[in-house]
Amino acid sequence: MKGVALKVQQMDGLSSTKIMNLHIAKAKEADQCYYSTDIQFSAQKKDLESVIFYFQNADGMYTFVQADLVSLSRNDDGDPFVPDDSQAFSPSVYASVPRRTWMLLKNFRRVGTDYLGTLFTLPDGPKKQVPITEVIDSSYRVNRVYFSDELVEDDDILII
Repeated sequence: MKGVALKVQQMDGLSSTKIMNLHIAKAKEADQCYYSTDIQFSAQKKDLESVIFYFQNADGMYTFVQADLVSLSRNDDGDPFVPDDSQAFSPSVYASVPRRTWMLLKNFRRVGTDYLGTLFTLPDGPKKQVPITEVIDSSYRVNRVYFSDELVEDDDILII
């Protein structure tokens, strides 16, 4: 399974928890829900199957919510847009807001750090794969992390 982890930021006076709750409620009502963002995704990442949202609660602890990715929509030119069916599948506050990327999601569920420890960053040139928790916990400003549940073995490593 391949996916992307996204940090949910408070926006327009709504806390990260409230934003996630709006999306989860819409998914329960409509069986699936759009999550829109201005983060652009690489065209090479079309085989994504899952999204993990992470955000800090009022107590400073991270919460992780995973959802299955039904589809990912984006304009090739990168311009923001609104899908024709966004009213049916988006929380009302976001249904008419143009964004660069729209992800249709289903099966929202909370996951723990033990599960996250089984997911690794996707191989990226010379960069070594690491558990996604290392990236999330780092001091870098991370807005997305591509991941896989498979650790790719590097046959080019010389073991002495």
